[in-house]
Amino acid sequence: MCSFMIKDKNKDYVKEILYALLKKYYERIVKYGQIKTTKRIQLKVTELYRDYAKYNADLYLKMQVNDAAQKLKKMQYIEVDYLLYSEDIIKIYLIDDMIPDMEDYLENHYGIAARYYLVQELRRLIKDYQGKGHLTSFYCDKLNAFIERSTAEIDIKKEHEILQMLAFIQDNDRDLYVREVSMLVYGTSKYFEEYRYDGICNIVREAAGGELEPHELNNEILREYHISNVEQEICIKGDYTIELNDYILETKHFQGGISLSSKDISAVKSIIAKTQNILTIENKTAFYRFDHKDYSTMYLGGYANRHQTAFLKKLYADNPLLNYFHFGDIDVGGFLIHQHLSDVTKIRFQLFCMGVKELNTSEYRNCLVKLTDHDMERIGVLKTNPEYKEVIEEMLRRKVKLEQEIICCTIV
Repeated sequence: MCSFMIKDKNKDYVKEILYALLKKYYERIVKYGQIKTTKRIQLKVTELYRDYAKYNADLYLKMQVNDAAQKLKKMQYIEVDYLLYSEDIIKIYLIDDMIPDMEDYLENHYGIAARYYLVQELRRLIKDYQGKGHLTSFYCDKLNAFIERSTAEIDIKKEHEILQMLAFIQDNDRDLYVREVSMLVYGTSKYFEEYRYDGICNIVREAAGGELEPHELNNEILREYHISNVEQEICIKGDYTIELNDYILETKHFQGGISLSSKDISAVKSIIAKTQNILTIENKTAFYRFDHKDYSTMYLGGYANRHQTAFLKKLYADNPLLNYFHFGDIDVGGFLIHQHLSDVTKIRFQLFCMGVKELNTSEYRNCLVKLTDHDMERIGVLKTNPEYKEVIEEMLRRKVKLEQEIICCTIV
């Protein structure tokens, strides 16, 4: 029984019919989203006046219902199904194409916001997830702000699916592939990638307060929550002796380097580097190109993930007296990656070919790139760090930056 059913003869049936039909429409959106369906929204006349079809029905109330239905029919908001050879109504049908007009009419004449039901449903959803974790709380705050400042269309199904996934991600402590996560949350393997993947990555990244750096893929943020598209690998090259259980791996025999699965990192008993220098390299082209007998290298690919961090910590524990260097782009992103690397590993990585000398080398003059407005905004956080002070001042003086690939092809 509808909560707005007639209690007395002062009810406005035009309002009641519009509200009842739109409420059913909103309920369908909550359940199925914006998916088009052939099933029409309908309202039984007895939902408006329970005794409408009874022999002892109040004729005045019946007339009120009939007049309201006739008015809305003339406005082309509804269609009416009548009893054969009678003016008695059986059902009232919503005309979907007229929904925006009906919403405007309801709001302009009765002060009932068109989004009222969806807003209430969204508030209930927010209440269910608020305070349950850092990701869901962050997104719930955004939804609350959205409700207050926007009149845009609300998609309850979409928001529910986003909150479901964020709740799973924030609590996950297992290494999982994206399609496994999709099965666990949505019950199908491809749904996450096809409909929610990029949006979720954006939300998680925003919640973490991190910006997408050059050469960094948006989905890499999910690795922080043990979720990846493919098996994560540790790419190394040079002269390492790695002991895994009962097997000894000598990497010097692999000229192009090797990749270790992240699953194997926990099985590593020791990592001994036979060179005096260890070099992490930001970009893959530079990793492929760099080949120096005094250096053993590791491909970083951007911000160090937890598997790379674990490998480097183990490497340092077994080789604390070696020299550790990092080689990346001479730009804001390159220095931030170096800073992050030193912070998460607790290893003192020296900068390799990332200084004033490289910026002033005549061979690279034609490869210098102008700093963008975005660079200028972000560079401030680095100016106070003594390690970057000299090179940052030179970058600002000349308003330039430099990618590591051009440097790498001239130093090997």
